[in-house]
Amino acid sequence: KNDIDQSGIQLTEVFQKLQKLRAKSITVVMDACFSGYPKGDPINYLLAAKPASIVINKPELLIENGMVFYSSSGDQISTWAQDKKHSVFTYYYLKGLLGEADANQDDEISIEEMERYVISKVKDEAQKKQGIEQTPQVLAKDKKRIIVKY
Repeated sequence: KNDIDQSGIQLTEVFQKLQKLRAKSITVVMDACFSGYPKGDPINYLLAAKPASIVINKPELLIENGMVFYSSSGDQISTWAQDKKHSVFTYYYLKGLLGEADANQDDEISIEEMERYVISKVKDEAQKKQGIEQTPQVLAKDKKRIIVKY
């Protein structure tokens, strides 16, 4: 945080570089604003979160053929689940990929299904267990697009 100019990269630059790949499909999963405090230690949590702020000006729109999953909105903290040894978002994103997001049981997961799944699970766990508002954001031009087939 003290040397962000040297150790960081702007999201716009990341997405510009991804677009130049000319890949058939690009998926970006960004679990940012992570502070990972142990439950019951809100002082250290707030101190760790204090400098964490992301301003997103929709650089993902630079990717024509992709999708972007953000762990929270730009003004929220991404929470950690000590019992899962992951962030709450990453835990449910991975569970979703393994099939839990397949709402209609057709052995495919669309962006739309993954979006509904991670938003529901993350919002619920962040609020119930930690009293924190966290709403994942999913951006894609075609949310009907299939991201996983079994």
